[in-house]
Amino acid sequence: MDLGNCPKCGAKWTAGYEKCTECGFVAIGAGLKHLPKKVRPKFKKFEEPGSWGPFIRGSLVMSLISFMVLERPWQNAWSYIRVLTGEPMPFTVKGDWDVVRAIRTQKGPTVFVDRPYQFARIYFKDGTVNLTFSSEGSALEATGKYTEDKGVVTITGLKAVGDTANFPDKLPMSVISTDENNAAANVDGRETITLIKRGSKEGSGEMLARFDATSPKQGYTMSQMGRR
Repeated sequence: MDLGNCPKCGAKWTAGYEKCTECGFVAIGAGLKHLPKKVRPKFKKFEEPGSWGPFIRGSLVMSLISFMVLERPWQNAWSYIRVLTGEPMPFTVKGDWDVVRAIRTQKGPTVFVDRPYQFARIYFKDGTVNLTFSSEGSALEATGKYTEDKGVVTITGLKAVGDTANFPDKLPMSVISTDENNAAANVDGRETITLIKRGSKEGSGEMLARFDATSPKQGYTMSQMGRR
């Protein structure tokens, strides 16, 4: 405290003192800065005995625990949460796939529709891809490389093994999926194929191969393939 001069005796006030060093005069408010600050007491919200609040909260917790135990959402990449938030499902083509259907969407040569085989298989593994076409008594195999980026798979260097069959130097595929076992791909903008992961339960019934003109007016051709 510094008053300049003592209001009582007029002597010069010594800075930092609570009273005059000459006459002992104590100024109003002296000592207040040393008092402890008042702390407001915290009041807990009162709930009447038998109210619904605790029951509702307990029910919500139990429902959440039951949902987690029964559904185990982490096993399907939290699809429930992704549906609510609009987040896309994480997906990779890595694995062994059956091609169960191929539909021509544009004119021009195609990889799957134009080949007269009953079965088609694509195996993606660590940057390499293997295509296998087969029927009773005949088969065609091709190998190449692939890259995957945000739903676009690009196959390059696809060469037939022990055969003269030709494949495009670059084969782009736009892939979408409903889950980890089912997918569809637009291949080079000319055909759409349906893929089912080998060993999965979905669509495990074997289908006979067919090459039918399903819509002659539009020039579309569908290849219905089986699963081995």
